Amino acid sequence: MPARAFFVSMAGEPMHQFGPPITLHLNGLFYVGIGFCSHVPDKSDNAVLSDIVLENAVGKVH
Repeated sequence: MPARAFFVSMAGEPMHQFGPPITLHLNGLFYVGIGFCSHVPDKSDNAVLSDIVLENAVGKVH
């Protein structure tokens, strides 16, 4: 399994890699969650996630 990398963009800047690539070995069923938070206690933020694709040896899950 090839290593995977995590990419981020803040305030409209170009996407850039966050940290080194990692390899995960998962031997059973698992849940995937995507989350974020505002680090300002009295502020709430919104996020829009699109074109999320999870892929494994069996195929893609949208």
